[in-house]
Amino acid sequence: MAIARYDATTDLAGSIGYKATYNGNTGYVTAGHVVDYFNTGNRKMIQSPGTGNLISDGTNMPFTKVVSAGDVSFQKTSVSIDDDIYYSSNTKIDVASYATASSQHTGQFVYKMGAGNGLTYGQVNAHFTSVDTWRATAQSVTGDSGGTIFQITGSSGGQYYGKVFGHVYAGGGDVLYQPTEKIIALYGIYPAY
Repeated sequence: MAIARYDATTDLAGSIGYKATYNGNTGYVTAGHVVDYFNTGNRKMIQSPGTGNLISDGTNMPFTKVVSAGDVSFQKTSVSIDDDIYYSSNTKIDVASYATASSQHTGQFVYKMGAGNGLTYGQVNAHFTSVDTWRATAQSVTGDSGGTIFQITGSSGGQYYGKVFGHVYAGGGDVLYQPTEKIIALYGIYPAY
């Protein structure tokens, strides 16, 4: 879940959001500023700080650091990636769907998972319609950017299922997130499940 930039291998850049597809490519979604914070043009990513294992080369894929445009990067990867969100070290949530605009509202309970401070939770408490961005009281810190906002929707036979609401774009207090449906509408990047 923790990822670092290829040109800053010892620094935690952020988190993988969720498995996704774009134009037949398989990869993952993260925040755009996680991938190229310093505008170097180098968008290669490694698995976690210090490992040096290249997981994506960052070429020819949607990328933006502009909040109104989703602050998103799709990263194509040849590394095996599943559609699970790790709720704890021994419990994972299988992504079964994503939240549409009509199914999101203030007062909803959501979880946030990120490499900065792990699992936190809270309620959706605002929608900024001018940039189609949401805020929730789930605490977020540096390193959570790009991580997943999700809801647990049920379980069967010990398997938990979840709904992806979006990816984190800002940390430091309440979490701000970009909705998955916005990323689909703007770029055709779909959650893979």
